Amino acid sequence: MRPLTPTVVILCITLTHDTKERLWQLVDFAAEIGALDRIAVFEEPFPAVYKVDVADLPVTMAVDESVHSVQDVACAFAEEYAAGAKKMYL
Repeated sequence: MRPLTPTVVILCITLTHDTKERLWQLVDFAAEIGALDRIAVFEEPFPAVYKVDVADLPVTMAVDESVHSVQDVACAFAEEYAAGAKKMYL
């Protein structure tokens, strides 16, 4: 029997944080356990009303279905969001 080696694969993290500092705590923890490079994207890490520049975070940030207009998308990308996520329920 081969030894068990844990593999962490995180495709998308969908958590809402109340502050950027709390999101940084998660990012720092992921880096500490060697999982930061396995995070592909954070989906809408803040409530839609919380406008914050995410350019300094080392993970791709995606807006979600809370954007409802071209203006919402433009604002999100101005805050350095780099992707959009759309949930599909089958």
